[in-house]
Amino acid sequence: MNKNLQTTPRTKKAKLAWWNDLDKKWKELFINCVEDNIDRELHDLLYDSSSIGDELKEKERILTKRWDGFFKKENNSKELCFSDKFYDIRDNPINYINYLVKINIITEIPEYYPYDIPDSKLKEKDISPLSFLIHLKYLNFSENRVRDLSPLKNLKKLKNLNFYRNWVKDVSPLANLKQLTYIDGSCNHINDLSPLSILSKLEYLNCNANRIEKLFDKNHCLVNLKELDLRNNNITDISSLSTMKKLIKLNLDNNPENYFYPKKRGIKGITSIKSLQELKNLTFLSLRGHLIYDISPLDKLTKLEYLILSKNKIHDISYLAKLKNLTNLDISGNLISKNDIKWLKKRLPKCKIISDH
Repeated sequence: MNKNLQTTPRTKKAKLAWWNDLDKKWKELFINCVEDNIDRELHDLLYDSSSIGDELKEKERILTKRWDGFFKKENNSKELCFSDKFYDIRDNPINYINYLVKINIITEIPEYYPYDIPDSKLKEKDISPLSFLIHLKYLNFSENRVRDLSPLKNLKKLKNLNFYRNWVKDVSPLANLKQLTYIDGSCNHINDLSPLSILSKLEYLNCNANRIEKLFDKNHCLVNLKELDLRNNNITDISSLSTMKKLIKLNLDNNPENYFYPKKRGIKGITSIKSLQELKNLTFLSLRGHLIYDISPLDKLTKLEYLILSKNKIHDISYLAKLKNLTNLDISGNLISKNDIKWLKKRLPKCKIISDH
């Protein structure tokens, strides 16, 4: 028996209950999703070099039949109806479940064919309809007004999540989504990242422009993280970053960010970067806008190509002479003499240096 089929008998009323409860806009987006993906799959078949002649026609016939098995339209109307062969899409684990449930903000398609809702077509703040979509792998609801991530807590197959520019404060519902490799939570109201400490597969995390004060647990599992963007927050302690030895790009600009924390202007932000000295795979590091004066830990980061140290309290730049792979260096807004700049330029002739002299 095909394990993909819904084996528990359901009445038609029970099958459609979740659908009937959906808001009209969600229904419209579901319908558009189905139409878009039928077209995309047929398009892919036409450009499949291995599918020619009768083989292509047979694949197209099977594909069309499969889609017809889920949905039908009556009298060429825009109203979507389930066919007699309906299988509850919340529970059915077939490969294409992620296409069927793509609500313009949900994708499982290549980057060259992006779907999202940057114009905020989904005005409501509630994303609870997503809680049924347990086979989702890629989800994007950027630029909305979502506060609550709890509907996502059971989406255990989720790999890629983008909720840029929302109103999210609490990321704890993501703690058990252990397949996540990519998170963009920039421009929200997050103040604590410690719930993400157990996401061992995470490779990319962007949480710039939030209200973060607490980073990760001391014994975090983020050993596979390669890119981390924490600009414009209220971070002062970066010691938990010391074991992220696969990091390639790290941005810690402007902590604390005075725009978001006007009452904290003049207080000490990040002053010590000793915890970064073991991050020897870094090629990009940005530390703009702090009170850093000792940059000796950087002399071990010999893979660095881009280094931004502007607007700090640095006066001794001799340690930078060891960074022979540097191509771009910004040390403007520091306490560095003109002679020291000349000295460094001679030792790093291939590096473009931005300074006050």
